[in-house]
Amino acid sequence: MSKTEEEAAKHAQAVAETAKKAPVRKHSQGAAMPVKKPRETPPSTVRGKIEAIQKEMEAIQIKRGTIEEGAAEIHAGMQLMVASINKQIGKYKGAIADFYASVGYFNDSIRAQSKENEAGIKAMQSSIGDMIKENAEYVKNFYG
Repeated sequence: MSKTEEEAAKHAQAVAETAKKAPVRKHSQGAAMPVKKPRETPPSTVRGKIEAIQKEMEAIQIKRGTIEEGAAEIHAGMQLMVASINKQIGKYKGAIADFYASVGYFNDSIRAQSKENEAGIKAMQSSIGDMIKENAEYVKNFYG
């Protein structure tokens, strides 16, 4: 070891011994430092106006997010409604087709019955006409 190193070691040892001998004081807890509140800048200053604008922009962003969430919910609800309406349209189309098929069958049935009735009515009219002639001839023969 060189001479400077020995001197440095002795000095460090002397400082360490002095530190060991020194009385240890308990650290007393002092009063807490008050938390400094951020200084409010007056709204009339440029910095105050910038802060007001930034607060307003934050509020607008929050409102925008709320509106976008609401719009997404409305959009999802509309998609469900459209799907439901399309499903109902499909059901109604089938029901309408069945209705028209039944109406067509019913209409054909009425026409067939009408033709049958028409033939029967003609036969009855012919029979009644024959009876009238027969009665007229009988009355003519009876009264002379």
